Amino acid sequence: MAKSKARTIEVYDVNDIMAMLDCSKSYAYGIIKKLREEIEQLGYLNIVPAGKIQKSYFDKRLICSEVEANVCVK
Repeated sequence: MAKSKARTIEVYDVNDIMAMLDCSKSYAYGIIKKLREEIEQLGYLNIVPAGKIQKSYFDKRLICSEVEANVCVK
């Protein structure tokens, strides 16, 4: 029997977002909601459970490198 090569989707939950952004739970949920809406507007199927966001999308949208720091949303 062949082993499945399915990828697991890595996600952040509200506690992860709170820790990274040093923000309240309600603000973290708002960020998650906004990013999930963006994913759907791009036409992608969002299979991640509610209250969570894919790490890759969060990192792409909100984590800035030192080079990008001057254009980051603060």
